[in-house]
Amino acid sequence: MNMHTSQSYLQPRESSAVRMAQSDVLARVAWHRTDPSGQAELALWQNVLLSVVVDLCAQGGRHKAARITAERWIGDYPSRDFRQVCTLAGFEPVAVWPMLRRLAKLP
Repeated sequence: MNMHTSQSYLQPRESSAVRMAQSDVLARVAWHRTDPSGQAELALWQNVLLSVVVDLCAQGGRHKAARITAERWIGDYPSRDFRQVCTLAGFEPVAVWPMLRRLAKLP
């Protein structure tokens, strides 16, 4: 085997999707660094809550684990972690928890 051939075979190829994802991450990091108002951090925690809602609404076998994890995170009462995430997202935990609890009980 030619040495040149084996080296080119071992080098990873970047797809356009990977480059686009990396540029998106860099843009978000740059936004966070230049955002003294804290809106980027607020948006981050709001997206955490949104992902819980998405997991609770997931149907089908392959999404079952995500739904179970979300249900456990919501729990029978608002945990310390739950209250902290809600607060960091700019929401009152005592207002959010009952709504997510009802959503978790839906089939």
